[in-house]
Amino acid sequence: MNSRHLFLMGGSPPFGHRFGRMFTELACGADGKIAILFLERKGWEVYMDKYTSALIPNGARNFCYLPLSPDPAESFLQELMSWFRHHYWRR
Repeated sequence: MNSRHLFLMGGSPPFGHRFGRMFTELACGADGKIAILFLERKGWEVYMDKYTSALIPNGARNFCYLPLSPDPAESFLQELMSWFRHHYWRR
């Protein structure tokens, strides 16, 4: 059985150096695709650096930012399904 990991975070910056490295390794480094689901608020783009700053030095490069909504756009659902196909069914 393949190992699967789900990280759920909120509030403060989620990663220190150690967990940033662990997360990036589990996400397959530069080859991994990392989906960041968030509540869309004014200035959200600047805030994303708090989530990615501990990952980029460890090789993470492919981030997908998906705003949560009670009525998600079709493009959101397609991107999320793409992420699942890439991450879970490629092994």
